[in-house]
Amino acid sequence: MDTAHPLGSVSQHVDKDIADRYAEVSGDWAAHHFDIEVARAAGFDFVFTHGLCTMSICTHRLLGLLGVEHPARVWRIAVRFAAPTPMDSELTVNAFGIKENSFAFEAVVNGTTTITDGRLELRP
Repeated sequence: MDTAHPLGSVSQHVDKDIADRYAEVSGDWAAHHFDIEVARAAGFDFVFTHGLCTMSICTHRLLGLLGVEHPARVWRIAVRFAAPTPMDSELTVNAFGIKENSFAFEAVVNGTTTITDGRLELRP
């Protein structure tokens, strides 16, 4: 990831009920987002939000950091999911400029990178 041109960081609290809210609109009711025993059976010590929900939070925060008011300006978004994002935690998005209308980003929770190699491209 190109980190030569840092633009700043922005954080958002990931509410403990965000999986419920996301599942209501996405239809994804996978149990590891809601049941700690199911999450533990999958190898995690916590319930966590949906990956696409985390990506959406990052996109929204990044647009705010860039001063982009309308999400229709997003042309392309791509990420690599590195680790799950625990609920009831603070998600920090670190942004970097690549070139005009092209940005790199990563997301970190409690010292763990949850999204890496993020790329946001805007329509001119």
